[in-house]
This record gives sequence, structure tokens and C-alpha cells, in this order.
Amino acid sequence: MKKSIESELPNTFVPEGNILFLTLAAIYAYQVQVDVVITGVCETDFSGYPDYRDEFVKALNQAIFLDIAKPIRFETPLMWLNKAETCSLADYYHSLKLVQNKTFTFYNSIIGNGCQQCAGCPICTQMD
Repeated sequence: MKKSIESELPNTFVPEGNILFLTLAAIYAYQVQVDVVITGVCETDFSGYPDYRDEFVKALNQAIFLDIAKPIRFETPLMWLNKAETCSLADYYHSLKLVQNKTFTFYNSIIGNGCQQCAGCPICTQMD
């Protein structure tokens, strides 16, 4: 018997979450006449979320263009970076403290040093 897609998704998955947030971002970009929206999704941190994939972002870029006929595109500079590489990039730009203290970078939505239990937490906190 084939497993259903639903049973393979993590319990933290929010159906249509990124498509909703990114569509709202595209609407805002259209209103303020911006043609690039940057998002932090990455396929290396896939974790079972289908809307973190490069294929999803490319399809959404196409759908947004077909909807408004304006070249608003989503760029994903972190798409092929793992957590350690992402933290190194933030450190390179002197922004690691900002990322650690002011962003939601963990699945349980803890602002600051994260949960200290996931694979990414030790990597980020070791870079202090």
C-alpha cells in the first residue's frame, strides 16, 4: 500500500503556508513597484516541506507572472546552502547576531538562540 503524502509531511507543516505568504509579498511588491522578493527557503533544509523546494519557487514565479503579467520574481539565495553555510554567510556579512536574536530560524518559532535541540542550533551558536 502506498503511503499518502499527508502521512509523510511533518506535523509542523502548514498547508499552503508559503504560497500564502509569498503571494502576499508579491501583492505588496506589485503595489510598491518592486520586481524582486527574496525568501529564505532552502532545499537542503527540506525537512519534508514541499514548499521549500526550488521547483515550487519556480512554479510560483511562473504563476505570479501569469496572474499579473509583471516580472515579479522570488529569489532564493539560501536555496542550496545548509544551516552551517547560512550561518557562515550571516557571519561574513556581520549579521549573525541579528539572525540569532531577531529572526524565526527554527521550526518551533523561538526568537533568539533557538531550541538548542535541532541540528541547526549548535551550528549557529558555535559561531558566536
